[in-house]
Amino acid sequence: MLFALPTLVGLILLGRLDALVTLPFEFRPLAASFGDRGNAAFCLIAAIGGMIAGAGLLALRHRLGGRPFSLGTIDALLPRDRAELLHAALLSIGAGVAEELFFRLLAPLLIGAVTGNALLGFGLATVLFAAAHRYQGWVGMSATLVLGGLFACFYLATGDLWAAMLLHIALNLVALVLRPALTGAWRRV
Repeated sequence: MLFALPTLVGLILLGRLDALVTLPFEFRPLAASFGDRGNAAFCLIAAIGGMIAGAGLLALRHRLGGRPFSLGTIDALLPRDRAELLHAALLSIGAGVAEELFFRLLAPLLIGAVTGNALLGFGLATVLFAAAHRYQGWVGMSATLVLGGLFACFYLATGDLWAAMLLHIALNLVALVLRPALTGAWRRV
């Protein structure tokens, strides 16, 4: 709610609720530089494949006795048992939707409106996205900065905010549900 509600209120006040379903006209020149939807589809398939492969490697490392690798400190978010996996899934979905609404739509729209530069809007919003993940430490913030840039590129390449939301949700589900499930959270009661 921290990011979703202000975004909806902001869009209503700006008279821009249409931006929830159509790429804002301010973003279209920047989006044109990202190519066609075929490139975006390939990127989506590659990203999801990479997430699944990464989760598989983490599970293999765990089975071989290695400590699971993490990009940042997210231990407090990880489920400790089977019951908490549902909560982690709901968190993954909620965060993916709300953060994309704010950091890929409202923040770039407002910053772009003030500066007249959509690229600067997305750049500053991506830095804010990383800063919002400061609880993950510097490694986590760095990874989040890169991921935020990728989410922004994917949004601009597809022109569909929901596509970036789905990619973000998939990443969260891998990190907060699939990975813990593969490393034993399913087995604990």
